[in-house]
Amino acid sequence: MTKNLRDLAPSRENFTHRTEQKRIVSKVSVLLSQLDELSARLRCRQSTTDALLTALIHQILEGTK
Repeated sequence: MTKNLRDLAPSRENFTHRTEQKRIVSKVSVLLSQLDELSARLRCRQSTTDALLTALIHQILEGTK
């Protein structure tokens, strides 16, 4: 099954309109921003969890005063 160049070339119907492209790029930017924020919150919570776990282990090993 061979294809000629016309079969491989994109047709006008395959191109998204410029306004739709801008809408998609804008949505992706918003989603990436939200992802960055969630990643930062996760890192903060992981840090807090590590600190609490360390304090708990220290308290258990040293005894409650």
